[in-house]
Amino acid sequence: MTGDRNTGSRPDGGGPADLAGRIRVILERYGGIIGRPVRRGLDTAQLPADQAATLRSLAASLTAGPDGTAGPGGTGGGPAGADRFVYVIEVEFQGGRVERTFHEPVPEGVRPLLTLLSRAPRLPARPGPPPPSSPAGGSPRR
Repeated sequence: MTGDRNTGSRPDGGGPADLAGRIRVILERYGGIIGRPVRRGLDTAQLPADQAATLRSLAASLTAGPDGTAGPGGTGGGPAGADRFVYVIEVEFQGGRVERTFHEPVPEGVRPLLTLLSRAPRLPARPGPPPPSSPAGGSPRR
């Protein structure tokens, strides 16, 4: 089971996001044998220009598909399980945000962004109980 959320759109109606300005991309990983959630994130305002451009390019693959609509939706993997990872990637941009949920194995087009975010600095845990789709519950945030 996967989930996608889009808020905001480009003023020209050409797609869900304009990533030319500052963006922040957050990865939340749930599941695995231990089941401990991990949050990591990158912000273009805190990166050198070349790394910010790479992040924008990889994030664009989630926010716009070939027809200008939402890009690769949450796809991949079979049924969720306690020993499989669930990934929630959130892209915050001026005017909105896009959120995608993926179960292992993730689609090929998402892997470069997932790899980059897996090396990003850790962020504080989200306050409150785990999302319903983490191993302690059902499906990540919808």
